[in-house]
Amino acid sequence: MSVDPELAAVPSEADEGNTTSPLYLAISLGKEDIAEHLIQKTNGKLSCSGPDGRNVLHAAVTRSKALPMLLKLFKDVTVQVQQGEGARRMSTVPLLSQLTMQRDIDGSTPLHLAASTDWWPEVSFVSERFKHIWPRSKSTTTLLLDANICSAYQPDNEGLYPIHIAALADNLDVTKILLQRCPDCANLQDSKGRTFLHVATQPGIYKVARNACAEPELLTILNVRDNNGDTALHHAVHEGNLAAFSCLIQNPKVDLSIANKDELTPLHLSWVKIPQGLHYLTHPRVLISRTLLLVGAPAGGSRSDLFREKYFGEIDVEKKSKDLAKTTQAMGIVSVLIATVTFASAFTLPGGYYQSSSDGGVPGTPILAGSYAFNAFILADALAFICSCLATFSLVFAGVPAMGLSARYRHTWISTMLLHASGASLMASFALGLYLVLAPIAHAIAITVCVISSGALVFGNLEGWRMLCVLNTARARLGTRRLLATWWNLAPVACFSAFSPFVILIVIFDLIALFAIFKTLSNLLARGGSKG
Repeated sequence: MSVDPELAAVPSEADEGNTTSPLYLAISLGKEDIAEHLIQKTNGKLSCSGPDGRNVLHAAVTRSKALPMLLKLFKDVTVQVQQGEGARRMSTVPLLSQLTMQRDIDGSTPLHLAASTDWWPEVSFVSERFKHIWPRSKSTTTLLLDANICSAYQPDNEGLYPIHIAALADNLDVTKILLQRCPDCANLQDSKGRTFLHVATQPGIYKVARNACAEPELLTILNVRDNNGDTALHHAVHEGNLAAFSCLIQNPKVDLSIANKDELTPLHLSWVKIPQGLHYLTHPRVLISRTLLLVGAPAGGSRSDLFREKYFGEIDVEKKSKDLAKTTQAMGIVSVLIATVTFASAFTLPGGYYQSSSDGGVPGTPILAGSYAFNAFILADALAFICSCLATFSLVFAGVPAMGLSARYRHTWISTMLLHASGASLMASFALGLYLVLAPIAHAIAITVCVISSGALVFGNLEGWRMLCVLNTARARLGTRRLLATWWNLAPVACFSAFSPFVILIVIFDLIALFAIFKTLSNLLARGGSKG
């Protein structure tokens, strides 16, 4: 640099976008001291270009120290640019204005990149409480907006604005910053006519949609339609995003009767998207459809027979038969495994057996027999074995191609219910067996095992929890009174899915308790009769 300061101006303007400048290389490698030296020695007269049309601000977005330094050093630097294509007249513009608006090969500005990668929260309780002791630096998005707020309105090659990119990344902090600094960003639509709320319903994301539905200032975009006539609710139904769908449906301002250009309302679209064939009652698309029915969403004006003919067509019997065969194979392995384990545990009882009459009992009988926990263990083990055997028999019928498809579906559903019951019984027998062995010497550990086993049962019934969440979603929109008036639509299914795995446990423990009560009463009656 001391010999030829113009070395930092390579590549020239004609080659920019194709090669990497020394400044870009220094920033991308994290060499902030070299970058500062280059800028100071050249008084800002240097190349900022990088590969694929990027510049140093693109590289500095992921470098927390580099971006504030560049914005500070380039604050008063100006460059000569040509006005219009083919014009000879030159004008002076701030360098930062040019760099923040420069688009790479994909059309992304530095703000686009920051919107997808900036995870530094703008507001937090800790930072506000201790801001005098522990000062916070500004986020990358805030720095770029301070440099040139117009970059928030620059689309990429696909028409996506920075707020769309932030929504796609489910980056709530950046979305809040953009909406606070540029409120009209909420109304920006990409080349497909989508707002940021439309793209915030992509699978696996929901935070941006949840925040948008809770903000009164964003009510105007809740029912905006894209080029196909789809609202954000249509998009959530189309993607099967139950979390984003729940956020939208809870807002009473979301219109459920809007039809797109295919004349599909959200309810009609949910029917189209339900997978044909075998699926769980708590499949996200099924829950979406049932929720729309529960809250009174209207269907389209087309006839049901024409609707089925247009969107469903003929059933592929061969494919569904193959899917059923694969399902029965997987379920059959589980049912046979449970039957094997429970059969073995029935003859290796906890506590062992009496070896001789001198031990205080009948030889060959269980030592712990007669207690409540032992009786419950025996009943749980027997029910697990019986249910798994019945599930295996039902799966045999479900896997036979000679049977009708509807009958095979019915046997598969029965096997699923039986497997749920056998799994719950197996978990109960495991906990009771350990309790019988450990309770006399380590009562606390025995109780801990029982609590952990109960938690495992709850974890294995997450589908029921999802059904209850759907009911809560409907309650948030309709209110408790209206929900109770239409409870028959979804509540029985929700209650059945939520509590059916625990029915077998109620049977086990309550039945043993009833036996103990009857035994006690009979003993009391026998004693009273002998005294009389």
